[in-house]
Amino acid sequence: ILGFCMENRQPQLVSYLLFQKHKQLPFMEFKSLRVDERVHDRYFASFSLRQGEVEAKRRKLQGIICDVRESRENVIGLLLKDGFSPIATTSLYEPAKKDVIMVKDFRSPRDILRRAA
Repeated sequence: ILGFCMENRQPQLVSYLLFQKHKQLPFMEFKSLRVDERVHDRYFASFSLRQGEVEAKRRKLQGIICDVRESRENVIGLLLKDGFSPIATTSLYEPAKKDVIMVKDFRSPRDILRRAA
């Protein structure tokens, strides 16, 4: 998902969200979200998250999963505000740095319990 702004009458790429279907779960996996610092205050990150959710639902997936470096409090806050929940904290990429695994589950709690029984 790409985000553009017009600058000097030319479209400029200012954000992107990369995603794929998770290899094992019926979830969309957000791989990378980047927003140019010049437009941090223009809601490109929120827009990208919403569009990623639309795409996951269009593909009939059950939710979204992603990981965020524990030190990126602003990104974790954005994801929490958008309905994501942290499910684990672990070192995924570098032993000395922690990552937070976050999930946004589209299923209702009743559906989740019904499948677990």
